[in-house]
Amino acid sequence: MQAIQVTTEKSGDSRIVRIPEEYFREMEIPEDDSVHISFTNQSVVISKDKILTLKERLIEFYGEGYEEKCRKDCEEFYRELKEIEWGPPVGNEIW
Repeated sequence: MQAIQVTTEKSGDSRIVRIPEEYFREMEIPEDDSVHISFTNQSVVISKDKILTLKERLIEFYGEGYEEKCRKDCEEFYRELKEIEWGPPVGNEIW
């Protein structure tokens, strides 16, 4: 992809930069899809939002070594989980 020069436009309290459709097609970004925008060293970088795998989401939430933390959390949950006695049936419940 080659670099292009575009002009910014005012829209309310925002600015708009129009990017030709061909660039989005080449990057396989469909209309109404979310993108990631970062600002570094006088540059604006637009990239596809990455869909994280479950493992990546767990690492993001718990940090590295999540397997051990997750196992401990599950063990604690099941230790606290007990069958609840609701008493005898009342009314016309069907079991």
